[in-house]
Amino acid sequence: MPMHDQDSQQLIRVLEEIRDNQKTQLERQAESLALQREQFALVQKQTERAERLQDRAEELQAKGAQLVTGARKGMVVVLPIIVLLLAYLSWLIFLLAIMPMIRSEHEKMLANEPYRSSDPELVQARTRARLLLARFNASSPLVLDARRAILQELIGDLSDEVWIEPPFYCDYGTHIRVGRGTYFNFGCVVLDCNRVEIGAYCQFGPTVQLYTAYHPVDPEQRRTGLEMAAPIRIGENVWVGGGAIVGPGIEIGADTVIGAGSVVTRSLPARVVAVGNPCRMIREL
Repeated sequence: MPMHDQDSQQLIRVLEEIRDNQKTQLERQAESLALQREQFALVQKQTERAERLQDRAEELQAKGAQLVTGARKGMVVVLPIIVLLLAYLSWLIFLLAIMPMIRSEHEKMLANEPYRSSDPELVQARTRARLLLARFNASSPLVLDARRAILQELIGDLSDEVWIEPPFYCDYGTHIRVGRGTYFNFGCVVLDCNRVEIGAYCQFGPTVQLYTAYHPVDPEQRRTGLEMAAPIRIGENVWVGGGAIVGPGIEIGADTVIGAGSVVTRSLPARVVAVGNPCRMIREL
């Protein structure tokens, strides 16, 4: 009987071990099944995400194809316009590059370079001066304000107390600058193809002539019709005697006296007396 109880207990332990093993296996199977479910869910999510990405890629590809098609259609219209704009821009840049090298006849004249006096711009400017001079030279001495108004229009910035007796002659008028208190007697001529700058309180006798213009000495060059002009500068308080001629490019210093009938072909310093043809300094002041 005791032996039978012992066998029963062993049997019970064996059954309990079997039960425990089965329970452990079931738990492991349950865990494995749960893990498989999680893996399946993850794979499903990845598959869905991949499908969404593929759909998005196809959508973008379709939009890109539409844009390319639209761009091609637009280029058919836009490309010729772009080509024309680029051509116009290139031409504009070329013009801007060469503009400094293209000088008008007026600019050449003031730069002492060969120029053509027949240029329409210069002809128009000289015609303007002649019309104003005709009015000035025909004006009455009783209408001094009208005379001065004409000179202001002819010369521009005319200093105070400048007196010019008619008849007076010039080419353009706009290239003459006269200091205050300066006096021109009857019949003076200023060929202002280049700048003529005259200081204050100068005195010019009758028929004094100031020439900025000159022509080529070479006969072949002279046939071309080209002219040149060099500026004249006269300092303050200079007295130029009647009938004297001052040539192109001459500078006369302040307080100098030029004898009547002299022909000034070289520049003269300040504070001297000069006479003759050609004009030469005879003494200092």
